[in-house]
Amino acid sequence: MSKQTSILKEVSVKGIGLHSGKKSKIDFKPAEANTGIQFIRVDLPAKIKIEANWQNAQSSKAVRGTVIAKNGAEIYTIEHILSSANALGIDNLIVEINNSEPPILDGSAKLFAQTLASGGLQELDAERQYFILKEPFVFETDTSKYEVFPSDRLSIDCSISFDHPVLKYQQIAFDLINRDIYLKEIAPAKTFCFDFEIEYLQKNNLALG
Repeated sequence: MSKQTSILKEVSVKGIGLHSGKKSKIDFKPAEANTGIQFIRVDLPAKIKIEANWQNAQSSKAVRGTVIAKNGAEIYTIEHILSSANALGIDNLIVEINNSEPPILDGSAKLFAQTLASGGLQELDAERQYFILKEPFVFETDTSKYEVFPSDRLSIDCSISFDHPVLKYQQIAFDLINRDIYLKEIAPAKTFCFDFEIEYLQKNNLALG
């Protein structure tokens, strides 16, 4: 068994939110064992805490991003932060944010990952807990399909396909994902949309940043 971890020191990042178009600042802070990844809306009087888990996920509001909510407070597009923390082996983290959305930065997870990595890593006096997948499952929504299989390591095979003259079919596979591979080959991958989608998104108060 391995020990739980957190970052060693506080680090910060700031910029403009992708959908809100508002300035946003995040302070990543060390957390005690068994905290998990916890977002805190410091701009709200009650400083509401929202744990990043499936119980707080808001699938009905997840348009172009992962959304969590609790006690009337919401946080949008947290996927790059969660991806970075997972790849860097960070189990416990306090994420203080002064808005409803993290900054989009360069459109990728790269700067989040680099910022978290600069905070260092410390072991905590508690055993790491594991979720063990015992049987395959399939999840489908609209034009997306996810197939998940039990394995002793994380492997990803991903493909996309669009009816577009420039971006048609693309596929990439990673049989092993570690910190170095993530920082070099996965974290720099950028969020994108097509030009014809922008008008629709902005009419729905999205992609304002």
